[in-house]
Amino acid sequence: MLVDGQRHQYIPKAEGEAGKVARLLGERMPHPVPVRPLIVLVDPKRITVNERPERVRVLNSHEVRRWLKQQPEMLNPAAVTDLLATIDDPNLWRATDAGDPPEARRQFAELHAEVRAARGWRRLWALAGIAGLLALAAGALVLLPARMPSSSAHSLLVSAASIVAASTPARVAGASRA
Repeated sequence: MLVDGQRHQYIPKAEGEAGKVARLLGERMPHPVPVRPLIVLVDPKRITVNERPERVRVLNSHEVRRWLKQQPEMLNPAAVTDLLATIDDPNLWRATDAGDPPEARRQFAELHAEVRAARGWRRLWALAGIAGLLALAAGALVLLPARMPSSSAHSLLVSAASIVAASTPARVAGASRA
């Protein structure tokens, strides 16, 4: 899977995680529970799938709800209740902790800092764009009268004033009759 031009192993990792979840639930549930791996991308500019993965579904975050509603019911209400109780047990998920928790926290902190920095840069560029547009508009207002002959600028202002004057009494007169 390519993200921003870089190859990532998200699909095999999603398959592996789905296998872990299926095993954990299978050990604790009285009946088999189907597990389907998903990779959900949050607000991507676009998703291009060259070769659809066999088991993993890749979705935009806006598609998840619709996709879930389209899935066939596979568990009866009692099985869903059992599944929810099992999933809500924190001991189930502690069994999957692997690796170095401090290292995972450090990596998450790095990612969080990167996201915050990107958000700051995006806001800065937006403000710079707005400032540029305001400077362009101010420059146009300053240069426009200087480039026009004084009689044209005067007639333009008189025309604008007469349009405003002509429309104002009609609104006031209409309001007074009501």
